[in-house]
Amino acid sequence: MKSRIAFALLVCVCLMLFAGCNNEPKTLYQSDSVTITREGNITLVSDIVADKEYSFRSIRVKRSESVSEPYTTVDTDTIKIEIIPSGLRVYDKTANKIFTYQRKSLHNKG
Repeated sequence: MKSRIAFALLVCVCLMLFAGCNNEPKTLYQSDSVTITREGNITLVSDIVADKEYSFRSIRVKRSESVSEPYTTVDTDTIKIEIIPSGLRVYDKTANKIFTYQRKSLHNKG
């Protein structure tokens, strides 16, 4: 009897865990001119004013092969996108705001 109850509880916990996992796109930033969404390892920056989309994919690389200094990938009248060592920085020029997305590291850099 106890083993059946324990098994039923285990099944319920597993179902609750899997029900909470979804791959729906998450909106990280939104303004009248820029929308930034994240789905899995893909970050999509949409320039609404210029009607363009820029897609960035996160991959794992060795620290020695990673980006060491920020560099600009897109610079238009409405947005500027920089790749930074820990993620992505988007300058929303029309709203005069800066959005920085940093990936979470599991290791200390000290």
